[in-house]
Amino acid sequence: MKRLHIVLVLFAATASVAHARQGSSGNDSRAVQEAAEAQVTELLTQALAPPGRRVYPELVRSLRILRDPTLRPAFGQLALSARPALRRQGLLGLAELEEPPEVNLLLLSGLEDPAEQAAILGEAIRLSLVSDDQLSELLDWPELDEFLELVVHTRRLEVGQHVDPQDAARLAESENLPISVLGILMQGELGEPDASARADARFSASDRDAEERAASAALIIDSLNRNPWPSAAGFARWLATMYASDPRLSSESLLVWMKLDPEAGKQEWSARLGAADSLSDRLRLALIALAAPEPAGAESLVELERTGDDSEILGIIAALGPALDGSAPLGPALEAALRSGYPPLLSWCTETLPEERPDLAVDSWSVILAAAQREDRDAVLLERAVPPAAAGLAEADAEAMLGWLSDAAGVANDEALCEAMLAGLLRETAPRPWAEGSALVWPGLRSEALATILDARDEQGWTGERLDHLRSIARGWGNLPPVFRVQAAWLAVRHAGDDRETIARVMGGTGGEP
Repeated sequence: MKRLHIVLVLFAATASVAHARQGSSGNDSRAVQEAAEAQVTELLTQALAPPGRRVYPELVRSLRILRDPTLRPAFGQLALSARPALRRQGLLGLAELEEPPEVNLLLLSGLEDPAEQAAILGEAIRLSLVSDDQLSELLDWPELDEFLELVVHTRRLEVGQHVDPQDAARLAESENLPISVLGILMQGELGEPDASARADARFSASDRDAEERAASAALIIDSLNRNPWPSAAGFARWLATMYASDPRLSSESLLVWMKLDPEAGKQEWSARLGAADSLSDRLRLALIALAAPEPAGAESLVELERTGDDSEILGIIAALGPALDGSAPLGPALEAALRSGYPPLLSWCTETLPEERPDLAVDSWSVILAAAQREDRDAVLLERAVPPAAAGLAEADAEAMLGWLSDAAGVANDEALCEAMLAGLLRETAPRPWAEGSALVWPGLRSEALATILDARDEQGWTGERLDHLRSIARGWGNLPPVFRVQAAWLAVRHAGDDRETIARVMGGTGGEP
């Protein structure tokens, strides 16, 4: 599950503390409504059609999260935009609205830049927006760019489709160093012997300068990290040795080695721990162990724990080893990691752990929410850990998530925690945990505004005062960030039945190419 960073303010909130439900009569009332609609349209223009302005992909991503079919015309126009950032969002937005979700290959083929095609295709694959049939169709493209071909064949291998050895051989002959090396390693995955040794030789024979070779190594390592081919273990070992003096490349290649050959990689990890003579080296090894696959990762952390290092942060990381192998409870070790405030640990708790250990996901989310209830909680915990935990738990156990929300709203009257949890539900396609007509009472304006957007997303038939209130949230009532206000703005348009007219006005009447 991906985090949505809120780093912008498009314009100052214009709503006063007075609730938008306060209305006038006659012409005054109509004037107020027209002003509100104009501001809603302006916010949508900021997101969808900024002629000559800076592009804010965060706003379009926020609209994509709604999975609203009435946005299809807007995404369709964005997919044809002259601006790459908007094209990307438009193509992905259209793909997510298909049933089943899949990217439009005709639109993708119309892009002139192969690098842009490959970037969008890679993201679409990561988001499961490319079907197995489409992978075969992509290979029929005339003059298919070799990087795009590599992406397709890599995915075909991952899903168990046939890859012609001649295709891998052609990639292996590429003049592009990363493509050539990965083509050779793909040959190894298809059963050809000595692929790692040939990849070593190809890399060594390159006439690129040291900086370019290091950049190529980073690209290759990144590809193997995302697509671990066991036959490439020897090449990962060779890179880890070749770049032993480069902390970043050495660490990343060792991690890949541990993924491809856990036993041998773990032995190298232990040897490096024994030779480590600085806290930074030991901390680097600790983070590698944290990201390594099980059981090698937990075994490494347990070994780290036995070293008796007096560093507090190393002790916190090491204590996760027994928690992961089941010899100690998860809760205390995970809470200590959360309370450390150490960014790599927070990312591991909220992203890596639930993905790599789905058996521990619900427990980890519950530990995060419990830690957030403490009076001495860190603000970083609310901002970075609570939103993804709330979204994940809502998907896995809506009843449990409703319990946490009820406690925060009705028992603790904790506005900050309610806001963080509700923001998590709106940043992902997480379901609303409460039923329509719920009696939940929110402790503050921001949480009430966020909950209103969730209600408007999942319910039909909003009119009158409820619709006016939704418009007021889009205009600034509740002081929400733009990524949420733009959701309120679109939902107000949709509930008013003005979606087609508004899209035509926003996308076609701005006087410039979106």
